[in-house]
Amino acid sequence: MESSQRKDRRFDNELYNLILQNTGTSPPNALQYERKEQISRLRMRSTGPETCRVGVDTIVIAIDGACRGNGSPGARASYGLYFGPDSPRNDYGCLEASASHTNQAAEIRAAIEAINAAQRIMYKQGFRRDPTNLIVLQTDSSYLVHSIDRHIYKWRENDFTNSRGRAVANGEAFNTLDHLIYGLETKGIQVQFWLLPRELNQNADRLANMALDDPTGAKKADMVAAAIAASKRDRDVIVLDHLPWYLKNAVQ
Repeated sequence: MESSQRKDRRFDNELYNLILQNTGTSPPNALQYERKEQISRLRMRSTGPETCRVGVDTIVIAIDGACRGNGSPGARASYGLYFGPDSPRNDYGCLEASASHTNQAAEIRAAIEAINAAQRIMYKQGFRRDPTNLIVLQTDSSYLVHSIDRHIYKWRENDFTNSRGRAVANGEAFNTLDHLIYGLETKGIQVQFWLLPRELNQNADRLANMALDDPTGAKKADMVAAAIAASKRDRDVIVLDHLPWYLKNAVQ
């Protein structure tokens, strides 16, 4: 991976002439929900204040991570992905038992899952007239935004170790996230993170907490991990296409 290639990964709404309320952040009218495709896109001014155009080459996903008992041995972490009102694509999940269960790890996982979901959407779009070239992830995590926009390049150069020679916290997850983004960047597709106040990210937050309230959420993650471990022992053939990144790594 070329360390010299550095993209702006933080979303600047002023560059896109979005239709915003006085808050200047991300109210609903900055986005257009496309019911046919079940995703949200940027909504921008066109020739006048009442005229808008929809960024048909954009996908906007609100993401959030949650962790109950953060910092304690019994902590449980999850993520939520919000594509739009009542979208069937809205999703949530728990981290598997072997993962790091912290707020920060959950935020990174949310970003990874969102990019994977966006890639599945783009794959189904195929070679249509207006292919996606910008994925915007809305998040209230300054840790996530600053890490992937500012610090990731230095970490990459230093093999994800800090100035003291110690491993960067959540370095493996950040390395995975960085590779996903870089792979899209080489194809001309940008991934940018839109930092929002927490009160404007309630939909994704609600989904992340639903995962923790769902008694099957953690069980499903652990069942899949256990099945993979058993298959490895038995040398069974495993289809990887529909597995998340952390389980694919366990198999390969």
